[in-house]
Formats: sequence, C-alpha cells, structure tokens
Amino acid sequence: MTLNLARGTERLERRLRERSRKFGEEFKRLEAPDDAFGFRITAVPVGDDIRFGSVYSRGNLIEELRPPEVEIGRGSNDPDSRLRTIRSLHAMHFHDWRPMLRAARVEERHRAHQRVVRYAYAEIYAEGLLEWGFLSNRLISGFHTRDNPVEMSLDSETPVSSLARLLVWADNVRQHATAPGAEYAVQPQFRITSDRVDVGGNDDTIVLGTIKRSDTDFPLYPVEAPSEIDKTVSQFEGDFWNYFGQDPGWRLQEPLVIVQALPRWLQALAQVYAELADTQTGYRRNWAGAIPVTGGNSQAIDRGPKLPQHADPGRQSGAYALVRFLRHAPLGHFWSIPARCASIGVE
Repeated sequence: MTLNLARGTERLERRLRERSRKFGEEFKRLEAPDDAFGFRITAVPVGDDIRFGSVYSRGNLIEELRPPEVEIGRGSNDPDSRLRTIRSLHAMHFHDWRPMLRAARVEERHRAHQRVVRYAYAEIYAEGLLEWGFLSNRLISGFHTRDNPVEMSLDSETPVSSLARLLVWADNVRQHATAPGAEYAVQPQFRITSDRVDVGGNDDTIVLGTIKRSDTDFPLYPVEAPSEIDKTVSQFEGDFWNYFGQDPGWRLQEPLVIVQALPRWLQALAQVYAELADTQTGYRRNWAGAIPVTGGNSQAIDRGPKLPQHADPGRQSGAYALVRFLRHAPLGHFWSIPARCASIGVE
C-alpha cells in the first residue's frame, strides 16, 4: 500500500512538472515572451479510473466532453456580482477544437499589428487531464496607442472563475466516464516573465499587490462532489488574496452561486417552454437555459430552468427542465423544436 501510494505521488508530481514545462513554452507564442504574465489551472486524475478511446470526433471535441459555460456570482440578484471570466473580460469563446494525440486543444488569440499579444487555451486528454491557460503581454499597443502602449494587469477574478469552470468540467468528465468517484488533483500556477505585474481587484480602483518575476505554485485542490465545489473555489479565492497579504473580507461571507448552462438541445426545449410560459402569463421571462451547480441561494442568478434545491446535484442532465416542458407543452409546440434547434446551431 505504501509503495503504491509513493508511486502514485511520484506520477502526479511528474505530470505537474511536465505541465509546468509546457506552460513555459506557451509564452514563446507571444510577441514579447520575456515581458508577460499568465496562469494555468491543471486537473490531473490521481488514479486510472478515467480513460476514453478518443475525445475528438467529426471535426470537433465530443459534445459531452466540452467545457461547460459557467457563471459564478456572490449570492446577489445584482448582475454586477458576477465574477469576470476569460470570456466576459477578453471576449474569448473557445469553439473550434483541433485534435492532438489522444487529446484535443482549443485556443483563441488576440493580435496587435499582426502579432499575438494575448491568448488563452484549453486542453483535454483521453486519460482525463484537463487544463485552462491564459497568457498576456504586460504592454499592449493598439491602433491608437502604438507609441504609448497600455500596461496590463492580472485580473483577480479571472483565475477564480476559471477554477470554478475547471472543477465543473472535471466533474462532468468523470460523470461521462462513469467514474463519478474518480479523484483529481488541481494545481493553479502563475508565471511572470516581466520584472513585475500588478494584480487588480474586482474594480479598477483596487490593487491587491504585485507579482514579481517568478513561478508561483498554489497548493493542490481536490475535485469534490458538486455540492462542495463552491467551497473549493472560495478556499482558492481566500488563498489568492492571502498570498498578497490581503484579507478577502466580505467576499468569503457571500455564498457563491455557480451556474452551468444546459446542453444546447435542452436550451432549445427550454426556449420553447419559455415561449409557452409567455403565452400563459402574458409577460416575458429571460430563459438562458442554465442550472445551478452548487452553493448559496440557487435562485440568486435567474438564468433559466433550475433543479429544485432538494434534487441530487450530481444529476445535471437538465432532466428537470425537460420534464417541466413535457408536462406543460401542447402537442403543437413540439413542431417548433427542429426550427428552434436549428436557430442555435443544434443538429
């Protein structure tokens, strides 16, 4: 038992060293690799419970293995309480995956004067390894700032929201692999190749501190049950602020609400159901097709059909929204499903 445990720890450490080395190579893609910053968050399976024959099919990543769209808020009805994400802050959407050896990768790049100044990526491997990465030059010159480049800072919310998305993604992957109890070790790492980079808070007036040229490895975090993911994210956020000698204060007092979008075909059903509700109630509701993953007040972010709070949080297939639709929709509404699916790109 001791020998097996030692071998497992050695393999985990080897994989994390390998990911750290490859992350360093990612910086070579930037215009100024020696004046940049970035972070990666890697989820490594601890055992051999997850194994896919392939993760890529028909020209893209297998649909069931795609990273979920996740929103994370602080238990407030105020939309401004939602944490910024790579997508919301940098308009990166990650659609077109390309194959690798028993793996797949997606990336999105931002260019200035035909040179890459910022980009993000995600990778998934057949053995279940997952990784998010984000990199940016410290100085970026735009069309109107060619001679006076803008100094970029590391946003403090983007790593937190990226961790939340990775944890939900990892749980979805192990569910699809029929290994819901599979263990993951998650490592956030920050790399700074500039002399220093400022770290901003949740608004432009707050500066948490400065990271100097270095690699900063945070402790390993587990992928818990879905109902515990918010606690892991809060723990990381607290660690992140504490690293700079700061107290996160009220941020850890507000319960986190992590919301995952439904699969696209269920979004189509939810939209038809919403239109039915409009005709019955006479008012418009904003159904975006989402369910709460965990945490706080599950009604705090009204983003669509939601599982009841007593439901099993591991069953995130959208069945609840589907049942509501099937129970209430007249037969005529079913004829609108193909057109609605086509309108959002679902075949």
